[in-house]
Amino acid sequence: MQYTFEELYPGNNYHHLQEIIDQYWSDQTPFWLVSPQSDNQHFVGCLWLGTAIDQVTGEAYTHLFVVYVTPKYRRQGLGTALLRRAEQWAVQQGNPQIGLQVFAHAQAARSLYEKLGYAPRALLLMKSVKQPERDGML
Repeated sequence: MQYTFEELYPGNNYHHLQEIIDQYWSDQTPFWLVSPQSDNQHFVGCLWLGTAIDQVTGEAYTHLFVVYVTPKYRRQGLGTALLRRAEQWAVQQGNPQIGLQVFAHAQAARSLYEKLGYAPRALLLMKSVKQPERDGML
């Protein structure tokens, strides 16, 4: 997760990601690491899956927490292979759908997902709001 966030939003502190991992990591959320055949000590990609509930239908679906391939190994089929593995897991779990969140400006990732049949279903909208200034009073 941290690699993805650092790549898309450099310069931020991502210590909060550990809380997300602590909250969702379990034996019910499988995780795969990909390493080159010549060097199984370093990973070049990963996939982390879980199960979520569709807010519209109430049905369980496979949720992709993380799909990541290091920049050097992109456009070589690893992302597609990881997403195909996710589809296999979804079928094994009896889940009729797969969902994920992708950053709006992550165009390469969005293109891959769309090529494999993923389509937008919702938009996450954010707005910064000014916090009131404190005048020293509680």
